[in-house]
Amino acid sequence: MKDLNHLREEIDRVNNGLIELFIERMKISEEIGEYKRQKGMKIYDKKREDEIIAEVIEGREEKYKEYISEFLKELMKMSKEIQEGNRVNNEK
Repeated sequence: MKDLNHLREEIDRVNNGLIELFIERMKISEEIGEYKRQKGMKIYDKKREDEIIAEVIEGREEKYKEYISEFLKELMKMSKEIQEGNRVNNEK
């Protein structure tokens, strides 16, 4: 068994990677929001969200599926907010 400090270092490394990917995803979401505004499209697409969740959890370990679904729903909620221009603190 690995010691606690080593496990915490692994978690820290994974967290940093997740944050980088999260920021990348949010920047793409901003671009999607701009595209949708220019084309007069709705921000929210329930069918698309349901498809993404189903696709991502397919084949995953059963014990993680509910967590993955909750994680994705929260991630999509934040993506919708940034697409709508909410909660964005623009630097001047």
